[in-house]
Amino acid sequence: MVESETLKAAQAATEENRKLALERRMLPDIRSVFSQMVTEYVATVADTGSVPSASDFQGEWNATFLRQYRRVGRLFLPNQRRSKFYEALLNIKQDLTPEENQSLVAFFARWSREYGQQQSAFVTETNQKDYITALQRANEQVEDGSAMVIAATAGVILRQLFRSRESAIANVQTQAPAEEAKKDEAVALGRAEGKQEDEIVKTWQTVGDANVRVAHVAANGQSRTGNTAFSVSGEDLRYPGDSTLGASAENVINCRCAAIWA
Repeated sequence: MVESETLKAAQAATEENRKLALERRMLPDIRSVFSQMVTEYVATVADTGSVPSASDFQGEWNATFLRQYRRVGRLFLPNQRRSKFYEALLNIKQDLTPEENQSLVAFFARWSREYGQQQSAFVTETNQKDYITALQRANEQVEDGSAMVIAATAGVILRQLFRSRESAIANVQTQAPAEEAKKDEAVALGRAEGKQEDEIVKTWQTVGDANVRVAHVAANGQSRTGNTAFSVSGEDLRYPGDSTLGASAENVINCRCAAIWA
């Protein structure tokens, strides 16, 4: 038991490093879209005195997210099979056939398209709120200023609002896809062994440092079958970072935990 727990913690640490590297890879893409948005925003506010529609950039966000999911898939779809820990944890006896692996990649790609559309809509909604907030604050700060001064001030405020969200976006758009890819692969490997999803076990594993939120510390070590949700602070999550069952932002954003499959 001790040996198994040690392997799970080591695997979670390895996965965290991979996720962090992917998050850093995504940050320039996020900043690029935000920069374009600020430029258009300032021009529109200066010309019309009102904010533009953030939905004009929803396509750019969707493309940015799909690009990140492809990176995540390349690294995490073979996660179990390349791990030095998983042979002991899963007792794998055979690998996936080329056909099974192709099916796994296609399934993740389909999930990515659906999830990307959902996430780009969510981010766009928050961007619109930031648009409105920035102009409101600019009008409060600038008295009797020209339209250009108000627009420039609003642009500075908007850039600050966007900057405060960059890391959280990179985390969410890496964590959930990585955990989804791990789940898909674990289920595929289980089926290759003749197992159903409810015969595979997953365990919630934190990274074990002082920054882990209290609710996730309490969830550490919680085990469920593959098709059963974890219960974390009274909310259901299929894996760390999952929001598809209604988990709140407080339970998802900046999560660094992992589901370890066995």
